[in-house]
Amino acid sequence: MKQTLNQFIKRPRQAVASAMVFLGLVATTTAQAQLEDGLVSYWPLDEVVGTKTPDLVSGYDMELSNLTAADLVEGRWGMAFQFNNANQTMLRRVNASGELLPINQHPAFTVSFWAKVKGTGLSDLRMFSEGSTTDNGPLFNIGTHSGGTTDQVDLFIRHAPWPTVDHIRSETEALDDTWRHIAFIQQEDGSRALYIDGQLDPLEIAPKPEGDWRVNTTTIGGILRASPGFWLTGLMDDVALWSRALTEQEVQQVATEGLVSVFPPLTLGMVAYWPLDEVIGIKTPDLASGYDMELANLTTDDLVEGRWGNAMRFENARQTMLRRINAPGEELPINQHDAFTVSFWAKVKGTGLSDLRMFSEGSTTDNGPLFNIGTHSGGTTDQVDLFIRNAPWPTVDHIRSEGLALDDTWRHIAFVQQQDGSRGLYIDGQLDPLEIAPKPEGDWVLNTTTIGGILRASPGFWLTGLLDDVALWKRALDPSEIQDLTENGTPTPFSKTLPLAVRSFTSDLPAVAAGDKAILRWDVTRNVQVSISGGVGDVTAITDAGLGSIEVNLDTSRTFILTLLRGEETVSESLTVAAIDQVANGWTLLDNFDRYPEGNLGDSGVWFDLTSTGVAVVNHEGNHVAAPNNASVVALLPLRTLTIQEGESRTLFFRVITTGVFGDPVRGVATLTDRNLRFGGDLNGGDLGTHVLIGDEWFVGDLIGANNGPEAQANYALDPTLEKGAVYNIWMDVANGPFDAGDPPANTGDTFTIHVQRDGGGARQTILSNQISDRDPVGDVLLGFTRTMLDKLAIGGRTGHSTEHTLLFDDFYLSQSGFLTTVPRPYGFTEPIPGDVDIILSISMEENQIQIIWEGGTLESASQIDGTWTPVGGATSPHSVDPTGNELFFRVSQ
Repeated sequence: MKQTLNQFIKRPRQAVASAMVFLGLVATTTAQAQLEDGLVSYWPLDEVVGTKTPDLVSGYDMELSNLTAADLVEGRWGMAFQFNNANQTMLRRVNASGELLPINQHPAFTVSFWAKVKGTGLSDLRMFSEGSTTDNGPLFNIGTHSGGTTDQVDLFIRHAPWPTVDHIRSETEALDDTWRHIAFIQQEDGSRALYIDGQLDPLEIAPKPEGDWRVNTTTIGGILRASPGFWLTGLMDDVALWSRALTEQEVQQVATEGLVSVFPPLTLGMVAYWPLDEVIGIKTPDLASGYDMELANLTTDDLVEGRWGNAMRFENARQTMLRRINAPGEELPINQHDAFTVSFWAKVKGTGLSDLRMFSEGSTTDNGPLFNIGTHSGGTTDQVDLFIRNAPWPTVDHIRSEGLALDDTWRHIAFVQQQDGSRGLYIDGQLDPLEIAPKPEGDWVLNTTTIGGILRASPGFWLTGLLDDVALWKRALDPSEIQDLTENGTPTPFSKTLPLAVRSFTSDLPAVAAGDKAILRWDVTRNVQVSISGGVGDVTAITDAGLGSIEVNLDTSRTFILTLLRGEETVSESLTVAAIDQVANGWTLLDNFDRYPEGNLGDSGVWFDLTSTGVAVVNHEGNHVAAPNNASVVALLPLRTLTIQEGESRTLFFRVITTGVFGDPVRGVATLTDRNLRFGGDLNGGDLGTHVLIGDEWFVGDLIGANNGPEAQANYALDPTLEKGAVYNIWMDVANGPFDAGDPPANTGDTFTIHVQRDGGGARQTILSNQISDRDPVGDVLLGFTRTMLDKLAIGGRTGHSTEHTLLFDDFYLSQSGFLTTVPRPYGFTEPIPGDVDIILSISMEENQIQIIWEGGTLESASQIDGTWTPVGGATSPHSVDPTGNELFFRVSQ
């Protein structure tokens, strides 16, 4: 019986809660139109990745058995694998229920491969085989003569109670130690045929009887049952399987040209290809791997006539960008690969654009590392500018092409890095004379890939101009391939089904005040069903190109389970958001750091640390607080839906504690700002926005102050002087007003007033009134012109701050409207309000076993969905199940 895997997750209902997994049946469909239709697997046998050779269609990679990259030799198309019986070599795969392999599960199918084998002398060895690890009887084999006496192809097909196809042989002696194409075809009605070099062999093959195969392995170069055997000696190349019968014309096409019409050679190793021809929802698609780019301040109106089809128009003043934060395990950023190629078309006038970026990779957790291809850093010429920085490597510091490529005409630009780290820049297919230092040994610390600007913790360096056909390879294209790109454009790669994946499932904040709203956000595989447990339900309709968000009222702490469903496939991920009680009316909790473990604040998934380890979560007398680790460090929290718009007034509340003894350096800041911060040093001096300074610069103790207006000196209030170890409540009343760059300005912009109170005693004091924001009224091209909203909270240590934790921040709250004078919540560690315990159940394939993982309750099984449920004896999470045998249902109950 053909088996697959279903998963159903149900919310708990009163005393009994359950989630179920079902092993059942699946149907397949056949389509015939183009060569790629019905293609299940294609192993070019060109490379070794880890311990496998990749399948370019479905990801059904073959495991190497006694083979290495040293066994790759020149093949019929590219490379091929050299097999050796004496070494018991084989490519092997144990298939899982629900997969499209073994290929014999399909009523119609095609097996295609190239072989360079000398059949005479090889007795009964196998080129392609499907068998079973649980039943040694069933076998489907294409091999050498069972007696080894000729060069004929030998077929052996056995499956009780069917009559055995018992070593029948081709009339053509195809195994003559030259490259020959072999194809086995089974039609929908079960009739079978063998083709050699595109021609039908006269061999008559009995049709397949009615019934289902009991096989679960697919192998190249031998047989895999409970034990392996029948290992081949010879070369194999370009193995491909279809879940339909190819026509004779298609077989001849494959025999003549391989699969170049489906897999153009230039797409080999292609990781991403953004044609920039269309917008789907709020993304533009990647045709290679589904690594779609998110639009930032761009719409379909920015699609214009390009070099090939459409192109995307970028504009610095609007801060436009295509952006992607890559997930662990993905093949982006492209700089993770030893060899790679970046290719794109640009229609940009470089002169006048100072240091803007066309292609960039950076990091949201460490603002230092950068890989950039941009405009002249001074904006004085039309040269291409390269800036590459990753400490402790020497910086490639704004070196420029000799070619003036950014001349407002369409020009092709390619950056190529070889396996040995050497680099070259190509313009319109020609190598530019620019000498680029090779990449040093070591790994990059990057997680973003962007087109038209830089994305770190904050964006910046936005381009003005047109870009088209951006493509990335995890190999170095050779000069002829780059010339091909220049003349013919980028070939479209084979479009494979994207795997189900939850790239992220997060809450804007880890905790909210009880009764307040939690904002859930997700980034998942596009065009699948999406649902969220915990009272949310189906959210497919509000998932746009895989991105979605929703507000959820939270009275108690809750665990949400996001589930993706596509046919029989399912993937789930959980997220817990805490609810905190005793929060005074009118306040929104931003963060109290109590939901994080001790360590780097940047690891929270909510805050961005611009130096990766600049701000820490520490335990202060049983309470978790945030503390700058050093001088010139900063962490920022995006306010998202809590952004303060122009004309609005809010109060920011927080607490500070200074520690140590008199004279221990304290230099800190907390600011509400629109400024796109790059480094911790951006908090030194002014241009902060509305802010509170905590410092001992006046050498009379730790004081609170602010800069009053742009380019103003710090003004500290002498009362109060902060007592070491004491907790102080700080309120900053912020009025977001319009900026005016006139001389003199008609408006002062944002204003703020600071109030202080020692926690637990004393009156609240107003220490600085109607201070003017020190934000530059204009801003700049690179980091953005001053905007009308305050969209981030930043905290950190300024120049001279201690390397000890002499300044502690805690309990950040924002008023929901207007100014507030109340204390949002008593000081101290907050315990979340208990909520319903959700059952979490997920399934995955691990080493050819079904793995069931759950939290809460007991794993139970039954042979029928309405049958008798019994506990699975001794089962602990994770629990493995063999994907063979009869149907089974699993649930978790409590």
